[in-house]
Amino acid sequence: MSIKALIGTFIELVHTRGRLIANEVEEEWLRFERRMLLMFTLMLFSGLGLVFLAAFFIFLFWPIIGAYGILCFALCYAGIAVIAALQIRKQLREKPSLFSASFEELKKDSEAMGVPSGKT
Repeated sequence: MSIKALIGTFIELVHTRGRLIANEVEEEWLRFERRMLLMFTLMLFSGLGLVFLAAFFIFLFWPIIGAYGILCFALCYAGIAVIAALQIRKQLREKPSLFSASFEELKKDSEAMGVPSGKT
């Protein structure tokens, strides 16, 4: 194999891996945008629904529960917020690392070329 062909293969390899990395960045950005839009929509409408539902029950049962009803709803909302925060933290910890597919492909490439693979 000539040097010219080897350099051409190397350039093509770098170009292909660069496109793969660019695609991963774009996909991650789109997932982030979609997640943010859905979280905003979820928070807005579920918050409005819970506030109106709480107001309904407070007005309906005011003679029976009084101000303790407001306290109960506030504690429930705080509990829901804590559970949601824990779930978001769990989801962020479990997502795949950025460029993981690119690193795997580069590792395969180096192994195919006979280069011992280190930690990537």
